[in-house]
Amino acid sequence: MPGIAPRAILFDLLTALLDSWTLWERAAGSEDGGRRWRAEYLRRTYGAGDYVPYDELVRASAEATGVSSAAVSELSSAWETLAPWPDVAMTLRRLPRSLSLGVVTNCSYVLGRQAAAIVERAMGRPLDVIVTAEEAGAYKPDPRPYRAALAALQYAPHDVLFVAGSPSDLGGAAGVGMPIVWHNAIGVRRPETQPVPLAEGRSLAATLHAVGVGDGITLRIATGSDARAVAELAAETFRDTYGDNHNPALVEQYIAAHFSVRETTRVLEDPTTTVVVLEAPDGTLLGYYVWRAQPLPPGSTVTARRPCELVRIYLRKTRHGGGLGSSLLRDAMDRTRAADGDLLWLSVWQHNAQAISFYQRLGFAHAGETIFDFFGEPEDDFVMARRT
Repeated sequence: MPGIAPRAILFDLLTALLDSWTLWERAAGSEDGGRRWRAEYLRRTYGAGDYVPYDELVRASAEATGVSSAAVSELSSAWETLAPWPDVAMTLRRLPRSLSLGVVTNCSYVLGRQAAAIVERAMGRPLDVIVTAEEAGAYKPDPRPYRAALAALQYAPHDVLFVAGSPSDLGGAAGVGMPIVWHNAIGVRRPETQPVPLAEGRSLAATLHAVGVGDGITLRIATGSDARAVAELAAETFRDTYGDNHNPALVEQYIAAHFSVRETTRVLEDPTTTVVVLEAPDGTLLGYYVWRAQPLPPGSTVTARRPCELVRIYLRKTRHGGGLGSSLLRDAMDRTRAADGDLLWLSVWQHNAQAISFYQRLGFAHAGETIFDFFGEPEDDFVMARRT
């Protein structure tokens, strides 16, 4: 597919960037109830045209689908728990700074700004444009919200890529002349009445990369089918890290014991542990981390209500220095916050100065010492931690 060279990207906010579906399901008390409620809300919203108060549409949709008024209150009170889809934060952080970024959302001014702030925190910079339906005086797919964002950017429509979240955005954005792609994170079918986007995918990074925007590297949770690839990556990166400064025989014994396909499968199937991988567009795994909720080791100098451990974090040597390690670590911090954790900790070999410096740059500090069993040979490790 030929690439495009946009000067700016506009995103749908509540479906393309944020997983609002899970919030609606949680508020309704079930996946089915939440989906029916949200589907009715979307039907009313997309048919509204001129802006009517957002909370009225939400409440009317709940009544029409048998959802309780308590669920409506829960949706509002839990709004700030909205979270980006898995690879959104890293993808936005890695886009060129020369690109202007904005959102166009079918939402009230107050809730739209709160949701946009979640995206801004995730990507580490402010959005250039935020347009809500309330400000535009109309709900998408009416052209007014899209045109308001284009006017704020001061770019022609053909210079601005629109990333749709819901199918109705496809026709709405295309109708004002913007090229469109579809981050179809929830996997719904495109109605025949909507135009075909330039690209469609369940990963934001892959969807943008399909039209030549970004590097296409995705972050995702590993599954059992990844066991062999994760095991091979773990062995390679462990050997690169310790092969030149440890007994080679012990290094290989450690790899055989901890990074076999069987042992990796066990870790991937452990419900208390999450393994997250970085994947290149061709499917090659570039790095990974292992995370779990875990108490701090004895002798640590900090306390926490719910500490979480970064058990392992490794990146292929050929990818060092490109910001991918920071992306992995930031994702682990985001995962800790999402799990109601208040501190992320790790252990690192005291002589691994490069790794220690890396963790310090990301806000980790010395929090004690512990012993690492390097296949029968005890080694002194620093415990490093950061509040989340």
